[in-house]
Amino acid sequence: MADKKKKAAPKLSEKDAEKLLLEYMQRQNRPYNNKTVFENLHGEIGQVQVTKVLAELADKGALQCKENGKQKIYWVTQQESSEDHAMSATDFEQQLSNMTADVAVLKEKVDALDKENKSLASSPVTSEATTKKEALLAEKENLAEKLEQLSSSSVVITKADREAAQKQFDHARDAWRKRKRMCREIMETICSFGGQKTKDFVETVGIETDEDAHVSLEAGESVRMLKKVKR
Repeated sequence: MADKKKKAAPKLSEKDAEKLLLEYMQRQNRPYNNKTVFENLHGEIGQVQVTKVLAELADKGALQCKENGKQKIYWVTQQESSEDHAMSATDFEQQLSNMTADVAVLKEKVDALDKENKSLASSPVTSEATTKKEALLAEKENLAEKLEQLSSSSVVITKADREAAQKQFDHARDAWRKRKRMCREIMETICSFGGQKTKDFVETVGIETDEDAHVSLEAGESVRMLKKVKR
């Protein structure tokens, strides 16, 4: 069966076409290109005639036209008051700049209020704050009591206890020095026969040195000599 031929759109008179298109654009009051207008009218007027009449209405000032790439956008010319008509393009730009600045200020205020709102939402309510305050006051009193006890107490160390502690310290230090010397001599003997450096031998065997343990025999000597000076 042969396909049905598409019915051609009726061709209106120029006057009727202008009236139809102008009334449609006034009702819609929004920008359209010629193709959209043709499709929205559902074949009441042909696309070629739509394009021609829209251009003529723009020439007469009934419509405004702006080229957007390869197509033209049409919209109804808005009725201006005498005040708007007298306003220059510079005035419009200044007004737009002022409005943009006002929007920026309002946005900052909204952001500040939003931040404050979030802060208030995360803050404890009155009952929670009261409970926390009481707990902190109790902790403060407890610490103050401990501080007073420590401040008023005095621990007395007798001369005999001090001398005994010093003697024990000296004995431990001397044993440390002696064993350190013996260990060094043994390692040097082994390394002399094996042709190996003492440092490499220590790393290979995994011997922990004073430096590894963060201790110093010389530091102990310094403390002992300082005590003798003070005496």
